[in-house]
Amino acid sequence: MKNWFDIIQPHEDIRRGDFDEAVFAADLGDVVDGSAPPDYSDPYLFFTKTYLTEGLKHLLARVHGKLTAGKGQSVIEIQTPFGGGKTHSLVTIYHYLKNGEKVRALLPENLPVATLREGGKAPKMSVIVGTHHNPVEGRESDGITRRTFWGEIGYQLAGRKGYQFFAQNDQRRVAPGKTKL
Repeated sequence: MKNWFDIIQPHEDIRRGDFDEAVFAADLGDVVDGSAPPDYSDPYLFFTKTYLTEGLKHLLARVHGKLTAGKGQSVIEIQTPFGGGKTHSLVTIYHYLKNGEKVRALLPENLPVATLREGGKAPKMSVIVGTHHNPVEGRESDGITRRTFWGEIGYQLAGRKGYQFFAQNDQRRVAPGKTKL
């Protein structure tokens, strides 16, 4: 059996000995708010350093199929043990949806850039990371303090107008009923 270093060459930063171990601690919330290390926050660098396994390719194809053709499940459950790549998968989906044009050359040939059916625009998305949300203090921007996931989702998708749709629920800190959703 061959040694692994005879089969594959590590990234340059590993060979130089200046590998930053913080890149193992991916945090989707940090990626979204721009505070993650460049290996995660820069979409091109992220896809350059990410080996797209068959599982990741399949996951991106499922997301693409749902957004472009309405095919497939709206909720995808990612089941892996601790350290199994759930957060990395979420960061992959995030960059694919938000930065598809920037990473087009790094995507598999059979996976086009994610666009919606109507108008070819990149999909709007809301990213909620529970550990980045404090319902007591809320998140404030644009003069609006969002205290619940519902208020935050509305704001991320449609700004003030989106928040106003959930404002009463957000201020009372109660989930909206299914008819409102």
